[in-house]
Amino acid sequence: AKREVSYLPRYAKKSGARAPDSIAARLSYLDMPCVILALCMTFYGVIAISSAVHASGETRYVVIQCAAWVIGVCGMLVLSLIDYEEALRKFHLPIFLFCVAILAATLFIGTGEGSNKSWIRFSFLPVGIQPSEYAKLFFISTLAYHLSRVREKLNRITTVLGLCLHFGVVCGLVLLQGDLGSALVFVFIFLCMLF
Repeated sequence: AKREVSYLPRYAKKSGARAPDSIAARLSYLDMPCVILALCMTFYGVIAISSAVHASGETRYVVIQCAAWVIGVCGMLVLSLIDYEEALRKFHLPIFLFCVAILAATLFIGTGEGSNKSWIRFSFLPVGIQPSEYAKLFFISTLAYHLSRVREKLNRITTVLGLCLHFGVVCGLVLLQGDLGSALVFVFIFLCMLF
């Protein structure tokens, strides 16, 4: 008997559906209205950037945005094929440690205005990277896994302290970068997920 795969929608699991065997079958479970809305919003962003730089004749930002659009769509398609629950079960600790590592690296090689060191810039890339943006995704996924593991014991002080430690390490590193805005976003994410 085939093992039931967790990325099937709940209604498919309840009806006894099996894991799809082909990539096309797996992609058929995508939330198409959400995908179309995201693509439309990105297209609107490209148009907005194009109109903003039209007078100067600068096309660099439009090309960068289009490249980011293509990379984002490819990433979305790849991630949609992954059983994220199984991946988190196996790799939650490496994902969290990677999140902490990129935030800590920013303290040493980060650049920014004044005391704010929240960007990493490489000479071979046309754009900078803000690790706290990627850390948000890693934090949400690892905290969700953490909450799923302790959901029966949420009223215990040791559980709450463990969750606060999970949050505190990440948020503390963002604060050390001097990025209060991103730190407040992490606080908001943590409180929304906790309650």
